[in-house]
Amino acid sequence: MKPTDTINVGWVDYYNLLPLKLELQRLWRKSISFTFAPPRQINKKLRERQVDVAMGSSICLAAYKGIDMALPLGVACDGAVQSVYIGFVKSNTRVIDHIKARNYELAARCRTKIAADRHDFRGLARLIFAQTEALAFPYPPQIKLSPHSFASNSLTQIFYYLWFGADCYSRFASRSVHWAATDQADAYVVIGDEALTAAEKFAHVIDLGAVWKEITSLPFVYAVAMSASPLSRIWQQRIRNAADVANSKKLHDPQSYLQHVAETDRHSLDLCGYWRNIYYHLKEREFCGLYLFLNLYLLLPNTLDNTTMLLSDSMSTRMLHWESLANKAKENESPNLL
Repeated sequence: MKPTDTINVGWVDYYNLLPLKLELQRLWRKSISFTFAPPRQINKKLRERQVDVAMGSSICLAAYKGIDMALPLGVACDGAVQSVYIGFVKSNTRVIDHIKARNYELAARCRTKIAADRHDFRGLARLIFAQTEALAFPYPPQIKLSPHSFASNSLTQIFYYLWFGADCYSRFASRSVHWAATDQADAYVVIGDEALTAAEKFAHVIDLGAVWKEITSLPFVYAVAMSASPLSRIWQQRIRNAADVANSKKLHDPQSYLQHVAETDRHSLDLCGYWRNIYYHLKEREFCGLYLFLNLYLLLPNTLDNTTMLLSDSMSTRMLHWESLANKAKENESPNLL
């Protein structure tokens, strides 16, 4: 692709990416086109090279060969994200109390390992999984995964294993593969714009970003700018410039984006607060969270998607490349990792 050619960008048209989309359109309207689809479809279009670059599900970096980070941008949040959660249909004190207790135990385990060696993410992932296989919970909930998500479903898989143990996870994974659309569940993984409006329908909501932060003290990266072939330098710079503007404006002038929001949502949702919590630039702490997430996923006994996992040495090579990107951004980051 020549630097001056047009570019086709795969895009999940959720509110979390609205500021970035508007800036890309404003700056490069004549040179950029968008292919809109849900996250899973965007991931598929990336693999099939139907788009040049996309904000793909972060888990694709571990699950698919030939997909790599195009530049250090994504969708990240350092804590509760509001738009990715498990919603429980009925209140279940036994389950919720058990999850809270497990989160506390896992957080303590993480702090111990990080204090000893904060950069050993493979070792940290193994420590988090340690002794989880023997864990047993008598009445684990039936959680129905999102039909649209890959990263959020993968994070739910990890948490389910850590909360309820290997045997419960095995039954959960088997059921999830064969779950019909009409089947009822105890809880549902809800993502995107739907999640922003549906929380009140549930008796209890567990924000997955908040749990990740509680356990790991790190941000979670939901999506990453990725491609199946190298992105030209000029388009890397253009997309980063648009992200710079969007990040600044949604913090200091988020009202300017509200005119592009449906009127009902403009009045019923706190999108300004939502945009302040999410961000697009990935720096050291975001890369650390991403590495840990991918390593945890690779330790699961099986996955709910029929994907070909990368060999560990191949993953390590790619991680070294991504870390070099993080190091370039390090000068703008706080000296404290956690």
